[in-house]
Amino acid sequence: MDKEAASSFVYAKASGILSRSFIGERANLLFEAKNLSQLWSAIFSEEVPLIPENLLADEIEKKSVQAFVDIFIKLISCYDKPDKLFLSLLHEYEYANIKQCVASVMNKEAMPAVVELGNYSGIKYQYYPDLQKMTNDTVFSFINHIPDSKEYLEMCKKLDDMYITEIYDAVNSIQLTERSACKKLLFKQLQLKNVIWAARLMVFYGMTGEQILPLLSCVSDNVLTDEIASKAVKVLDLSPDDYQAWKKTEFSFLLNPCVTEVSWKIDPIWMENVLNSYVAKNAKAMFHQYPFTACVLICFFLLKKQELNYIRTVSEGLRLAADISEMKI
Repeated sequence: MDKEAASSFVYAKASGILSRSFIGERANLLFEAKNLSQLWSAIFSEEVPLIPENLLADEIEKKSVQAFVDIFIKLISCYDKPDKLFLSLLHEYEYANIKQCVASVMNKEAMPAVVELGNYSGIKYQYYPDLQKMTNDTVFSFINHIPDSKEYLEMCKKLDDMYITEIYDAVNSIQLTERSACKKLLFKQLQLKNVIWAARLMVFYGMTGEQILPLLSCVSDNVLTDEIASKAVKVLDLSPDDYQAWKKTEFSFLLNPCVTEVSWKIDPIWMENVLNSYVAKNAKAMFHQYPFTACVLICFFLLKKQELNYIRTVSEGLRLAADISEMKI
């Protein structure tokens, strides 16, 4: 159907789907599950499979992701020519798939379960484990041999930069009347993800700012002025246990609470959960603020991603027999 008709249909369809999704207040329904079987029944209409609990947790997460991707593909397929940005968002899973496949080849494992993208995937999985044949005539064609551990990390960094650049270029390619709102939503998320990545490298790997700088995701050759990376550069000189220094930054809303400054250390996992909630809150507001525009499917994508975060949190909590009532994010 033409773009105007497709945009109207997609907005109505996406609105209905979101009203039934586990976001906002409805997310509490997930946290009421007492076991993984209850969680399965809350999410899916099919009978609970007769498999061990640890496998059921994995199945819930995988099935939830695939169900979301299938819905997203149906929505973008309503357009005769979907916006490049819609396809770029979907490609997040293509990049994740190739990383998984390379890791499995390195470990001499069977092909991993990948997210199926149908006609929107270029990777030739039937040739696994031959990486050269799998990636031939795709943007991943540089992945043509089995890397060692160092090469794999460099490859992952290159893939991350490629994906962020794809999103960046796609946002800048949409029509001007819709571009501002899309940039506000997506670029802010990418910038803050870089800040959290820097914090993660400080805390979990003890890296210095000098070591972290080349590892930040960029869309240009100059990390210091890069539109996506430059904000993260500002925190590289901060100590991960200096609460007062972090509190003075524009990222203070991401910080974990400080009970006592003597024992405080920045918590990247806390920061990531706050960011996910922040992005979902903005996406929810913008979904109805910009109907019949590209912003609708961007917001839909981000809101459903937050639903997946909730499902993963509850699933992992139940698998580990944790108190999920204290795990709400």
